[in-house]
Amino acid sequence: MSVLSAHQPELFPYQGFWQKACAADEFLLLTSYETIGPKRSTNYQSKQRIGGWKGRTQMRIPTDERMGNAPFTEVGILNDAVQDSLPWIEGHLLKIRQAYGWNSDLSPLTSDRDALATLERHRQLRSSTSRSERDRRESAPYFERFFPEVESLYRAEHSTLADLNTAFIDLFVDAFGITTPMTRSDGIDHDTSRFDDLESRMHEHGIDAVRGELGSVVDYLAEHGDIALPRAEAIERLYADLKDGRNGMVTSTGAPKEHKLRATLKLVRLLQETGHDTYLSGSGAEGYVVDSVFDIAGKSNEYFHAKPAPYRQLHSDTFDPYLGGLDMLFTLGALPEDRA
Repeated sequence: MSVLSAHQPELFPYQGFWQKACAADEFLLLTSYETIGPKRSTNYQSKQRIGGWKGRTQMRIPTDERMGNAPFTEVGILNDAVQDSLPWIEGHLLKIRQAYGWNSDLSPLTSDRDALATLERHRQLRSSTSRSERDRRESAPYFERFFPEVESLYRAEHSTLADLNTAFIDLFVDAFGITTPMTRSDGIDHDTSRFDDLESRMHEHGIDAVRGELGSVVDYLAEHGDIALPRAEAIERLYADLKDGRNGMVTSTGAPKEHKLRATLKLVRLLQETGHDTYLSGSGAEGYVVDSVFDIAGKSNEYFHAKPAPYRQLHSDTFDPYLGGLDMLFTLGALPEDRA
């Protein structure tokens, strides 16, 4: 069995992202997939949380108006943006210093005026705290080891969200010792827009309203690879699966299942293009995957349930399993289960 998994290239991915990557034979970074809106609470594509003395701190990459309306490769980064009265890059680096490098005076990689001002502001903030508070704070064990690499990636002024996020992912791959090959989905044909109208009518009027058109789905799969069932049987299997999904099927968690045909077709196309036979879906996909689409294409789908391993996080007695990957990088220098 050859297993493929994939995910949108998130900013500083959390532990579960890496667990899923390690469980696959190849991991695709879905840079060609559309981004989601910047104000969505589930958007970890352009924003992420890090640890902090006074609680979790959120950092956001300033992106152009294409965020939420275009793929990662087309979403531009506003490198001249200002956040909290600082150039956004300096603001992010200051937050990281405050969260993980409290006692460090590590010099910036550049003598640029803004960079030196950021270090000075860090020193001033540290000196303005009470002595008892200063004594309680600590730096992360691997801050000085990895901060220069993090700073270097920030200062590279990447032009797109795809380039920035994958650059940080590459850093994590090396630091965490990830051996699963990771590739970007740029150039992979997974366009399923031809089924927009069919799926819209299916959800609005029910599966019987589009039953006569399901052959086009089977034909689409056959265009790109062998199918494992006779055409008529494949159509009936697809119809039965979609009808069940509208008639009260629930996921393993008890949530209602709402099939997403286009999304499932995209996953099968990834398998067809890469030559793998099994796709490893995140647990969230259980609510929409149309299993019969995999069956028709002679492929299979399995679900992965992430189980973040607890580790000591600075300034907190409560473990946050969804904290961004920078926390593991500076605190452990590895994934928790890889820690000696």
